[in-house]
Amino acid sequence: MILHPWSHPTAAGLTLRGWHSEPSGKPVLHFLHGNGFCARAYEPMLAALATDFDLWLCDTQGHGESDQGGRFLGWKENAVLASEAINAGRGIFGNAPL
Repeated sequence: MILHPWSHPTAAGLTLRGWHSEPSGKPVLHFLHGNGFCARAYEPMLAALATDFDLWLCDTQGHGESDQGGRFLGWKENAVLASEAINAGRGIFGNAPL
């Protein structure tokens, strides 16, 4: 599975980063980790999902390659920022369902 990097400067003043698969027209699965690991720690599981989905992996604030940005904003705000990021970048997947 080949993954391409992406980055998005958020409204909160920090940049989220992550990875996406090559767009193929399959439905898009937005994967957001919910613990201290970065999204790529889940590659073995995600590789199995990649047979049926294109992937958008997002590292939350202070994880993986995403900016730490000072005080942790909390998981709810990080989910909002992750949604902001995929909405900004999902055009690469055309009209594929998310």
